[in-house]
Amino acid sequence: MILVIDIGATKTLIATMDENLDQPQIAEHRHFATPKTPREFLNEFERQYSTMKKEGVKIAVFGIPALVKDGGIIGYFPNLPEWKNETGVAFNPAKELAATVLDGMSVYVLNDADLGAYGEAAGLNFPETLLYIAPGTGVGVGVVTHGLISVHSEAGRMMVEAGGKLVEWEKIASGTAIQRDYGKIANDIKDEATWRMIAARIALGLGALIPAFNPDFVVFGGGVSTNFDKFGSFLPELLAKRMSPLVDIPPILKAREPSWAVVYGGFYYAKFLAGKE
Repeated sequence: MILVIDIGATKTLIATMDENLDQPQIAEHRHFATPKTPREFLNEFERQYSTMKKEGVKIAVFGIPALVKDGGIIGYFPNLPEWKNETGVAFNPAKELAATVLDGMSVYVLNDADLGAYGEAAGLNFPETLLYIAPGTGVGVGVVTHGLISVHSEAGRMMVEAGGKLVEWEKIASGTAIQRDYGKIANDIKDEATWRMIAARIALGLGALIPAFNPDFVVFGGGVSTNFDKFGSFLPELLAKRMSPLVDIPPILKAREPSWAVVYGGFYYAKFLAGKE
């Protein structure tokens, strides 16, 4: 069995899946609001995980909202500012739990958007390049090339021009920004005009990323992307106005199940690690 822990800045998902299946199928899952401090997280994780069946779980894959290289967390958690120790070193939940409730398992930690990208690439039979965008508390970005996570991206934090000012892309295109500026969470926004404005914000960053990576597909996951049908149709037109005509706009898709994209990515990545893919 595979255990995947998708830690978002807002919520955490824990799920188990059978590695012998070709497609991800949730055997059991739990979810809870992500605590604001490491100790609260460890306590809540242990409480939730204690109610799940653990027989046969041999590998655990963490997707976390921070930059990860070679299994180590680089810098900090942008949207979980208290996830660090007294010296400022980033809290590593995988390392902490590997020594306690996950003792005996093979434990891996990756960026959540990287896992989301890997899962969607696997679902599309690994095109040459796939670009994954996940607007949520922030904006996660993942790139998979030739079946490998090729870039440890922090593109959600790139600077774009909006209203005559330079701002971080996720400060205007994330679910947090949508709620701040439009007074509603994304799921409660119904009118087309508002979604077109949101799509324009998304296109600001996407118009830079598509020429940079020349992807075969762009796939949207994450919480805001459960509303893809409300904004996705605006993107080709908006991008055509922002990009050179020499750059093709690739198919822009919704993840199979945006809220589960990271969990599904963990399933496929665990199979890759086990040599079963």
